[in-house]
Amino acid sequence: MPVQHWLTRYHTGVASIDQLHDELFDRMDRVYTDIINKSGAALVSKQVGELADKLIEHLDEEEGEMRASGYAEIEPHIANHRALRTQLAALKKRANAGGNVGTDALDALNQYFTTHIKQFDLPWAKTLAK
Repeated sequence: MPVQHWLTRYHTGVASIDQLHDELFDRMDRVYTDIINKSGAALVSKQVGELADKLIEHLDEEEGEMRASGYAEIEPHIANHRALRTQLAALKKRANAGGNVGTDALDALNQYFTTHIKQFDLPWAKTLAK
C-alpha cells in the first residue's frame, strides 16, 4: 500500500512528464515503506541514492525539453531545480554517510516536489499544450 498518494491533479497532461513523476513518487513510496518497516540503513541509503539520481536525471531531461521548446520562463524554473539539486545532494550525502534518513527528510522532499510541480511544471505544461 503506497505511503504517499500521487494525485491526478498533479498530472501535467504531458505523458512523458507524468510518467516520470509517477515513477518518482513510487520510488519515494518504497523508501518511506522501508524506513517505516525498519528495513535497514543500507537498503534505505541505496534507495535514497537511486531516488536522487533518478530525480536529477528527470530535472536534466526537463531542462532540455524547456530549452528545446524555447520556454520563456525557463530561468526561474531552473533556479528552482538548483535548489532541489542542493537538497538532494545533502540527502544523498547523509544517507551515504550512514546518517539517519527518516521520514521527515522524505516529507520535506515530497513537499518540495509537489510544490515544484504545482508552481513550475504545470504552467510549463500548459505552454506546451498550446
